[in-house]
Amino acid sequence: MLDPIISKHVKDIIQKYASGLFKDAFAFANRYLDETNMEKLLEVLRMTDLAEMLVERAVEEAVEEAVNKNEIKIAKNLIQEGIDIETVSKATDLDESIIRNLQAEVLKARMA
Repeated sequence: MLDPIISKHVKDIIQKYASGLFKDAFAFANRYLDETNMEKLLEVLRMTDLAEMLVERAVEEAVEEAVNKNEIKIAKNLIQEGIDIETVSKATDLDESIIRNLQAEVLKARMA
């Protein structure tokens, strides 16, 4: 059985910092728990609504990050084609200040 002190500590960490420190809790558990206890911890987490919520949030964040990376890639391509900042912003839904920063990156890369 999972050590009750470690189990309570990890559970408290996850509940208190559910969104931001979920990865840190797993890193902690991965570092300090053996494989058997890690599997037990994962099994307990899978059975909770908290785990379901965290998985959903992680998926949403991953999708959002992927979309953002794609928007940045598209913006850089449009900038390289000479499209103006306002049009790039409208096409990608990125703020014009972000487009300006990307434009500077593109120019810097060209000069290198």
